[in-house]
Amino acid sequence: MSGGEQSRAVREMFGAIAEKYDVMNSIMSLGLDRHWRRQAVQTARIRPGDRVADICCGTGQLTLAARAAAGRSGEVVGLDFSADMLRVAAANIEAAGRRAQRDPEAGTDNIRFVRGDARELPFATADFDAVLVGWGLRNVPDRERVVREMRRIVKPGGRVVSLDMGQPRLPGLSAVYWPLFSLAVPFLGQWCAGKKAREYRYLYESAREFLPQWELADLFRRCGLVGTGALDLVGGAVAVVYGEKSPRYPGD
Repeated sequence: MSGGEQSRAVREMFGAIAEKYDVMNSIMSLGLDRHWRRQAVQTARIRPGDRVADICCGTGQLTLAARAAAGRSGEVVGLDFSADMLRVAAANIEAAGRRAQRDPEAGTDNIRFVRGDARELPFATADFDAVLVGWGLRNVPDRERVVREMRRIVKPGGRVVSLDMGQPRLPGLSAVYWPLFSLAVPFLGQWCAGKKAREYRYLYESAREFLPQWELADLFRRCGLVGTGALDLVGGAVAVVYGEKSPRYPGD
């Protein structure tokens, strides 16, 4: 596929599964996805008052986790190219806001969403204290371009962090993990989302073919980030990859 064809196919696929996406994530991760998002936010070193971008924000779950760290004085902007995902994200934020009515610090009025392309981020250079992407880099047609865009919009000294599938590194885990994953994801997709099994098969295939975390960390380095590294979760089956914008890139 060309870049444009891949973008359209991925957008249509996520549009088809948007309503069930959060439920499936929780089932497939055995509820660990919340912990993984908190770990990504901690790795990004988000502090109260920070301005944070969540790229490929999907249904807004990582956006909410970032807002919890940025606090009432901060701001979180979520960007996605799927109108269906953003619609679900807006509903999730509204529901979270209702739950937080008794606790202003946990409110959601400082979250906003933007529809856009991760390859051409509609934000000014050095506009954010931290930039996150969750489960997104494996779905874009030009990862290097997206990483360079994330580096551009983060302030010098700020971190760019990716949360995504990794390659299991515990002895013997890979031999068991991938065959089980290949069977479980389409089955759960069929059970939970009716005739959407094809879309969930894509989620398996994109995870299986995604860069290992050490190669993604190297891509971060090649894109101009410093202090790059990877934090393995679940024996490396999930990974948080991070890098920092050096002061020598203040204006790119």
